[in-house]
Amino acid sequence: MNPPQSSHLDVIELARSVYARAAAMDIDALESMFGDEVVMELPFAPDGWTNLYEGKVAVLDFQRRAAQSFASFTMTVDRVLASNPLTAVVEARSVGTTIKGAPYENRYCTILEFDDDGLVARWTEYYDPIAVSAAFPRSWFADVATPDDIASFSASDGIVTLRAWSRDDASFIVDASVDPAIQRYSLSHDHRGIPGPPPSSDEAEATIDQFAANWQASTTTGVLTSVGFAITEAEGGNVVGQCGIDHWSKDGVAQIGYWLAPDARGHGYATRAVVLLTNWLFERGATRVFLTIVAGNDASVAVARRAGFVHEGTMRAHALWHGQPCDVMWFAALADEWAFATPRDPGERQR
Repeated sequence: MNPPQSSHLDVIELARSVYARAAAMDIDALESMFGDEVVMELPFAPDGWTNLYEGKVAVLDFQRRAAQSFASFTMTVDRVLASNPLTAVVEARSVGTTIKGAPYENRYCTILEFDDDGLVARWTEYYDPIAVSAAFPRSWFADVATPDDIASFSASDGIVTLRAWSRDDASFIVDASVDPAIQRYSLSHDHRGIPGPPPSSDEAEATIDQFAANWQASTTTGVLTSVGFAITEAEGGNVVGQCGIDHWSKDGVAQIGYWLAPDARGHGYATRAVVLLTNWLFERGATRVFLTIVAGNDASVAVARRAGFVHEGTMRAHALWHGQPCDVMWFAALADEWAFATPRDPGERQR
């Protein structure tokens, strides 16, 4: 789509076209109308909800999850105004029913900013947060967009993407596992704190298969244990590490962990991955997410702090490394306190 931008009529028609597809929840059509760097901001999102989505992948993921949350939905556009040749203001209202049977009504004021090619560059939407909270409690995603098949899992902020591991990734896991830091802080150890040898390709493939089996089992048991996701660069898809769920109980408490390959450190990937996974857990009803870090792993501690986790205490002599006791630090985030969707100082070099 490459319309001229010489008149207000063009941007008004563009805005109506975008909103018509959003109202119809036609995600495939919306994809062709968004720029790659599109940003969606929801300034009035309820407390603790994600209010900023950056990049086409992240915005489309939100749109897709929102569409899956309704049994019926009708949007009516009342008025479209042009504030300049590339910006339109849309006033609209909606009525619908959630998949859990709750009625939903809301009104919207949306500012759509387009680039020179007529693609949406920024979507800023204001709505009534009370109406959203009434129809969708914090756990509104618990029965939505949690696929039965782990291969369908994806979460992205436009910079990094979390996805399921594939058997084709086994060689990456093998190569990364020889790194001393990963052996020290992320691999399993024996009763003396001595790590085993790096996995073979067959063992790495078996681990990937087990992740999928654990995910599938959770759809029956309601408890998710030992599932890792590949951290990839959103642009290009290069695998850089892992971020996963060690355990997610029926009580809503989840433990997570992460690691990065040596050449991927220093770019903020781990922080972004932790934020993505924590967002995903909270949106699906988790009330508390925590992680543990062996004292002395300063880079990992920095990741936890930048992601917004709070140091709650240190367990003395809680682990062993080659027979020597080690302290373990405890970090956690609570759903009621979680109020941002991207890392603090995302431009800062991070592990």
